Amino acid sequence: DCLLSRGLGDVYKRQVLAEGLPHGVHTVLVQKRTEGEQGRTTLFAVGSDGPLLDAPQAPGRHIEFIGDSHTCGYGTEGKSPKEPFTPETENCDLAWGCIIARYFDADYTLIAHSGQGIVRNWGDEKEVSDCTMRERMMRTFDMEETPLWDFAQYRPDIVVIKLGSNDFSEGVAPSEEAFNASYAQALRQIRAAYGDVPVLCVAPAENTTGYGLSLIHISEPTRQEA
Repeated sequence: DCLLSRGLGDVYKRQVLAEGLPHGVHTVLVQKRTEGEQGRTTLFAVGSDGPLLDAPQAPGRHIEFIGDSHTCGYGTEGKSPKEPFTPETENCDLAWGCIIARYFDADYTLIAHSGQGIVRNWGDEKEVSDCTMRERMMRTFDMEETPLWDFAQYRPDIVVIKLGSNDFSEGVAPSEEAFNASYAQALRQIRAAYGDVPVLCVAPAENTTGYGLSLIHISEPTRQEA
């Protein structure tokens, strides 16, 4: 079994996925494991020596995750926390979003970018960054401002937001007013796109940067926009 894809520099590549398989029905899952900043891959065709059967029936649930490096799977395949990041060590399939989706037997969409916050990105010297996940979540391609995504393409059963760690990373921290305003705007964008779909707002874990302040701040805009 193989597929034809296009990588960087418009280079077309034939990727062999499996060889020498025994006779029978085989299922292939193709997943881009890295985030948009590491490049875009276009799937053009799928081929097989045998007949291609209809795809398995899709799960009855769909979860959309909006997040940062924790959702991207930044460094999940690294050998040590001190190991320098490379695209080869990033694997979203080992990160919390994909794990939760599998647990609930759900399809999923990951909208995530490492180092991004809802109002301030990791290490930014400014209180309000020029571009955050609030802007990126509206795009079709993470690294390109246009075209914007057509939200009529699908409607998830729930949207899960996990942001806040990078907002309160080292350096200047955003004010409560700035954080609340940006978070509330993101919630309004989701409501405008999906209507009354439930939105679950997750605070960073207790052992991560920004846990205390983001937990306190997230509660206010969620109450306002509920």
